[in-house]
Amino acid sequence: ETIDAHSTFLTYLAETGLMGAGAYLYVILIGIIMSYRTFKRYKNAFNLSLFIYMAVTIIAIFYSEPPGGHSGHLQWIIMGLITAASNWNKTCQDNRSDTK
Repeated sequence: ETIDAHSTFLTYLAETGLMGAGAYLYVILIGIIMSYRTFKRYKNAFNLSLFIYMAVTIIAIFYSEPPGGHSGHLQWIIMGLITAASNWNKTCQDNRSDTK
């Protein structure tokens, strides 16, 4: 049975303690940093949408549930997309520089 604390961060804190909640925040912050750096370097609408989603997520975890609920399936899919977008953009840029 899970404990519902009406906020994702408080739920993680209640269920996993300081270590689990800290690890969760660390992963979310890394996602925000990666999405911001990817958008800053490769300015396009897709990267902007990933950054906005992560910014909304960090706000939502303290006040309510993130999009997708406490299980956060959507959140982890977006984290995967951020990593993929960063790698894909690097690969595309490398391929463009090789053809010049």
